[in-house]
Amino acid sequence: MPAIPLNSILEKTMLPNADKVEAAIEDILVAMQLQDIDTAECVIMVNPTIFRVLRNNDKLLSTRFSEGNGNFASGTLYELAGSRIVMTNRLPSVLGDGNGGHHKLSNEANAFAYDVTSNELNTIAVILHPKSLFAGETIPLTSDIWFNREEKQWFIDSFLAFGVTTNRPDVCGSVQKAVGSASVNSADVDPDV
Repeated sequence: MPAIPLNSILEKTMLPNADKVEAAIEDILVAMQLQDIDTAECVIMVNPTIFRVLRNNDKLLSTRFSEGNGNFASGTLYELAGSRIVMTNRLPSVLGDGNGGHHKLSNEANAFAYDVTSNELNTIAVILHPKSLFAGETIPLTSDIWFNREEKQWFIDSFLAFGVTTNRPDVCGSVQKAVGSASVNSADVDPDV
């Protein structure tokens, strides 16, 4: 099987600059620190492409700059500026539901709140502090025991539910690609706190 030729010039223009992405994330973390927010508790979520870009940053993996922060061979990177970094595919990548329609939970009553906007589509990193979300139990642990005559056995069913909403939006931030860029993975990034 022949090898696939790589176009290094095309790849460099499509991928963002690792130093710019790292600097944009660190700018948000420094702004949080100036507000007395403990950024060691924060989690930085990035998509696999940005994770790859950051993993190729010499300052983040080099033993001269950051000892024990990851391993290039195993594809790991643990933290950036003292905050844990996590690779995820859960950042918005298509408008609406991806099929030209609305998200299943979006409707006119909630002003299509679950649809991805073009501004959210530009997100390349999300920084969350545990205080930024508020979770609460909406249905307490409820159990039900019954006998099924068809299967001739007892069943025990237990369930509970939680709801999550924003709590403190001042302790989170996002890094977005520059508006007006031609590609999704632009070389320019704009920090947004």
